Amino acid sequence: MSERGLEERIESLREHGSSDEEIVKLLIAAGYHESDIRTALKAEESEEKAGEVISLPAPAGEAVKSLAISAPQKKFLPGFVALFSNALALYKKNALALTEVYLPPVIALALAAIFSGAAHSTWPVLRFVWGVLAGLGYTVSFFLATIAVLAMAMILNSEGMSSEEAYWRSLKKTGSYYWLLLLEFLITLGGLVMGVLPAIIFGVWFSLAIFLFVDQEQRGINALLRSKEYVTGYWWGAFGRTLLMAFIVLIIEAIIGGVAGIFGQSVNYIVSLALQLVTVPFSIAFSYVIYRALKEMKPELAGEPVKGNKHFFIFSAWLGVVSPLIILSLAAIIAARYGRLPL
Repeated sequence: MSERGLEERIESLREHGSSDEEIVKLLIAAGYHESDIRTALKAEESEEKAGEVISLPAPAGEAVKSLAISAPQKKFLPGFVALFSNALALYKKNALALTEVYLPPVIALALAAIFSGAAHSTWPVLRFVWGVLAGLGYTVSFFLATIAVLAMAMILNSEGMSSEEAYWRSLKKTGSYYWLLLLEFLITLGGLVMGVLPAIIFGVWFSLAIFLFVDQEQRGINALLRSKEYVTGYWWGAFGRTLLMAFIVLIIEAIIGGVAGIFGQSVNYIVSLALQLVTVPFSIAFSYVIYRALKEMKPELAGEPVKGNKHFFIFSAWLGVVSPLIILSLAAIIAARYGRLPL
């Protein structure tokens, strides 16, 4: 009997659900040799396995390939040492301009402290004059310090920008810049009314807003929400690295201040002011390298519209506006109940 006929009978019996041993018995009864039957069965099994080997890997491989393409790999924020090194290199490159920018508010603060000390005069008129000058000095120092922070962000974000140019550009943007600062303050204050933890969360979310104001020209609440988008997914990393940087600065200031305090309070104050000329610009440079790292990790955000729940943060801002009324009302209730304010 022909080999082709044997194969066709085997296929037919398999389609009817017959096992190999049943097929062998049936075909022997039909006149086929057992050796020919088993050889045909083995050949058919080899063809089926070969077909599986050839057909299955290609689709599986394509599936794995497509999954590898479609599934984004988790990116990690650079470690503290890498960020510190980058910040140090950036600070060294712009040290002169950064120092020049932050020098005016430090000088104004020093003059305010001198006027404040002179206000202890025994003459009432002199006390009043020196007190007014001290208050004016502190106000000017605060204004110059906020402008200096914006100017330093511009210097860090622009290659070779001078301190004079950075100051003039900052002064031209004072309106929108102070609006951003006010919104950030009110929203964070509203978060503080909700609890300490929301205020901390908001503070880390909004920590990059000034760089978005400078680099991507985001304004108001859009700058705050875009900062939140960059920090999202890396909140703990940004918080931990910033906290460690602040801790190191505090340790350095405590050590140097302790040594300077040996020579008197005046020397300690002068050294403290001089130290601020280094620690404040460097801290801003450290925050900037965090922003730059997150910007490189999320390049798609630069071309997308700002997302986020604006209504919630607007509510938080209004909560910050009315928070003094809430505090005064609670104080009045406590005073009415217990006859005195809590100490």
